[in-house]
Amino acid sequence: MALKKTVKKRRRAKRKVVSMETIVEALQAEITLSSSNKRALSRLNSAGKAVDRQDKLVESTGERVTKARAAVAKAKTPVSKEKAKERLAAAQAKLKEVKAARTAAAAEQRKAERLAKGLYTAMQKARGKMVKEFEKAAKSLEKSVDKRTRRRRRSKKKAASSA
Repeated sequence: MALKKTVKKRRRAKRKVVSMETIVEALQAEITLSSSNKRALSRLNSAGKAVDRQDKLVESTGERVTKARAAVAKAKTPVSKEKAKERLAAAQAKLKEVKAARTAAAAEQRKAERLAKGLYTAMQKARGKMVKEFEKAAKSLEKSVDKRTRRRRRSKKKAASSA
């Protein structure tokens, strides 16, 4: 079992890690190549914005909960204490809701990143294939250029039938 783990770690270490910035730049450079690149970039962008927005919400809601807790501690009369407790419960419920939304936004961002990475690797693979194909065609062209060209005359009969 331990061996398996080390092998996994070694393989993971060998894998070249490409930063999201590099991937985004590559996709933007090839944005005309495919509409899926454009979609992936916009998805990534909107997911990033959503996560930022949710982070801010979590922060502000957390502050609200802290204030509500302080209000409960400061409340002197039973009525005001009860009201403060209600506000605290409401604030805590809102915080829970916002945290759930942030988790969902983060999950969406991870999906968008996975899509971008997949497109990037597919693009690299396709580029590699294209280069190989081009090299093959170039070699055959070089060979054919060096060979003496044969000129075939079309017989008069063939020329007449085609005209």
